Amino acid sequence: MSRMQKPFARAAKRRKTSFIIGVILLFLLGAMEYTAGSATADSSAGKTFAKPTKAITVSYKDAVLEGYGIEKRGRVPEAKDTLYDGEGYISFFFEEVANAAKPIGSATFTVNVPEAGLYKLSVGYYLPQGNGDKVTAIRVNGAGAGELTLDAPPAGTVRAEKTITKVMLNAGSNTVTILRGWGYYGIEHIKLEPADPPVPGPKKATDILTNPDATPEARALMNYMLNQYGRKIISGQHTLEDAEWIRQQTGKSPAILSGDLMDYSPSRVEKGAASTEIEKMIQWYERGGIVSLCWHWNAPKGIGTDSPDDVMSVR
Repeated sequence: MSRMQKPFARAAKRRKTSFIIGVILLFLLGAMEYTAGSATADSSAGKTFAKPTKAITVSYKDAVLEGYGIEKRGRVPEAKDTLYDGEGYISFFFEEVANAAKPIGSATFTVNVPEAGLYKLSVGYYLPQGNGDKVTAIRVNGAGAGELTLDAPPAGTVRAEKTITKVMLNAGSNTVTILRGWGYYGIEHIKLEPADPPVPGPKKATDILTNPDATPEARALMNYMLNQYGRKIISGQHTLEDAEWIRQQTGKSPAILSGDLMDYSPSRVEKGAASTEIEKMIQWYERGGIVSLCWHWNAPKGIGTDSPDDVMSVR
């Protein structure tokens, strides 16, 4: 057993550890049965960043609507709203109908850009007071492009514009489709403008460790990570159960496994917590994996109560 493993083995027997706010321990590298699961990390590889041009705005008037419930309303506000002062919007103010003959309403905008590249996508929207935030999704050229959260506008206003994501567009014609999601909001326009290119190159890293007495295993890990830095992304997963699931599904394991020592906290042990994280981490290390350990802080009072002051999940 290496010098790095012995402290953890002793801790597993004693079930007793000193309280710390946070600790991250990484160590390696037995037989390399694990696939590093690395991917090229050059942020500019395979991407073209569009040269600066004026922002392109597409009005609600030019969108194509499909499905039931959706409509273009012009300057007509939603019922009981007296604050709307825009030029018009696509209304998603409708109920979802189960087993409807038509698909649920969606709006598709067509945008033409001068060249292929990465663009910032913004949405102008209408959200009456009292409706809260709304969540939906978007598609770009038919493919899912993420979730869209429309934040409630500031008090006294019902309109806002929000940059929601960055999207890769083709030169020429592209489509942006907004789905209903939670509904009960309006869309006034979308806007696309070239995204800024990434910051060039990673910062320079050295192999100098803060601990001059670091073990050979720790130095080997540092050298391995330096060799990947700026070139690859090392895969990782939290909890052994999830890492095993990944292996079952893909035939490969992540290189790094992260564990949590929180259940060794005396206040959690008093409430019946029993952890085997240390044994799992030793098992992972012996299989040739990299180990990451953290210790979530746990509040010492109120654990396990049913009151609003219950702090079982406080970190």
